Amino acid sequence: MTPPVSRGHAARIEPYRLDAGRVAFGDPSPGPGATAIRGLRSRESGREFFGSGLPGPYNSSTGTWSFVAKRRGGPRLETAEADRLSKDITPILAGWEHNPEEPTQVRIVAGDDGRDKIQMRLDLGLLQLEMAGRPDCRRPNGQESLLEVYEARASDEDFSLDPAACAALMREGVQYYHRYLAAFHLQRYDLVVRDTERNLKLFAFVVRHATRPRDRFEFDQYRPYVIMMRSRALALQSLAMRDTSQALAQIDDGVERIRQFLRDYERQELEAECMELGFLLRWRRDIESNRPRGPQERLEQQLELAVALEDYEEAARIRDQLARLRGTEIASSEPHP
Repeated sequence: MTPPVSRGHAARIEPYRLDAGRVAFGDPSPGPGATAIRGLRSRESGREFFGSGLPGPYNSSTGTWSFVAKRRGGPRLETAEADRLSKDITPILAGWEHNPEEPTQVRIVAGDDGRDKIQMRLDLGLLQLEMAGRPDCRRPNGQESLLEVYEARASDEDFSLDPAACAALMREGVQYYHRYLAAFHLQRYDLVVRDTERNLKLFAFVVRHATRPRDRFEFDQYRPYVIMMRSRALALQSLAMRDTSQALAQIDDGVERIRQFLRDYERQELEAECMELGFLLRWRRDIESNRPRGPQERLEQQLELAVALEDYEEAARIRDQLARLRGTEIASSEPHP
């Protein structure tokens, strides 16, 4: 990905960025892969520029490139003017101080390419992530993600994932983790659902194809957490629409999926120690106890309690009330001439 020159004027060229858009401080030297991000050096100062630009001739005696910077949609800047451009990200961070008491500080900003970006504040800088596709905007082999590259090869008879492939897929999966965590704090639950489902698909793919058992579990150990985050996002969307029944069903689905994870590894005895499962069960109880109930639902709960306490006289009385209530509802729903 080529970080763009700031929109509208050439006051700044963005600094070097690592995977998932991490802003790095310092002056890294361009290595063999630097052409992908246009790592160039100014002829006069030797400073590195990372942005939209036009490389001039290479000087083998000094080991430097000449460099002509260019505004997006504007005229070229000569080398002397390009030298005056700063890589300092202080203006980007101005007014957005890091708060150690707030573990996740995130925002959405307009990108120079016209697309919104997610930014996550860190103590020494920030992470910048694309809203869609691979978070660092790269397209391995022209595909949206490395996972899709390997999925396309999975039909080969001798296909498998060696440790190096698993390591690369893990690095990519972490990028999606950062994005869905940021999206959760931004209350963009649609993005959380999308990215958690993507990582769950990644885990299943590695479990099927990794050559080493340790690599399979290295991914699959995070399945309960990702299931929990997906269930939270889905349920919060339903609660926002005041659909409590749907929210409870989505939590129940997450609970069952986590229990299935424990069954897959024959560790059902650890259910009480599973934090993700415990969170969903407690959250379900809270929602259930606080949701509004109609008169019929309240009577049905009272009936269950009376039967459990073997108070059959009270149970019979409640059944009569329920029958009258249901009869009234049926009568009111019948069409009148």
